[in-house]
Amino acid sequence: MVKALVWRWQGSRADRQDLREALQAESWSITHRSLLGYILQHIEMLQAQVATLDVELTEQLRPWQASLQLLQTLPGMAFSR
Repeated sequence: MVKALVWRWQGSRADRQDLREALQAESWSITHRSLLGYILQHIEMLQAQVATLDVELTEQLRPWQASLQLLQTLPGMAFSR
């Protein structure tokens, strides 16, 4: 579970080693581990919803594909996946 959290971690100011040390399983109670499990499940659910929404939006925007490509040529309007 700790490895999964470290793997998902991005953009924090702490380095990965600090994060690993803070998340050592032996210092966590059963309650902490359960809560972490719930949080990780929630993150996975949110990631799945974002992926589903991305597919749906891509399909719904298909009729305007040429216009969207032209729009993305403007500075600051690039679309990345």
